[in-house]
Amino acid sequence: MFKGFFSGGMSTNLAALLNEWLRRSVVSTFRVPVSKTMDWSDPAQRLELLEAVGPEEYGRRLVNHERASVIEIVNGYPIRLAKTRFGMLFALGGTEVAYSSLAQAREQARKLGPRVA
Repeated sequence: MFKGFFSGGMSTNLAALLNEWLRRSVVSTFRVPVSKTMDWSDPAQRLELLEAVGPEEYGRRLVNHERASVIEIVNGYPIRLAKTRFGMLFALGGTEVAYSSLAQAREQARKLGPRVA
């Protein structure tokens, strides 16, 4: 399904590692109290988790999920894969914008200048 998603301009080993990581990580998962796998891109499951654990624990888990999803940091901006209705995109942290390629996300992070926390 994702064979060859990363290619061109990368070393063969790096591309192979990223492709394997993407294949295994399309949907970030963790175990919820009801022994069910969590799909963070499913609004119904997110609501169910919120109701099950409360807003503070939900927020903590969401932050942990987002941190674990970061594949690269450019200029202080975390870039992570996000499953959207448009497919998998590269979300640029702190901007509410996502790009279809990692190169586009990197370029925008460089244009924005260093991120101030």
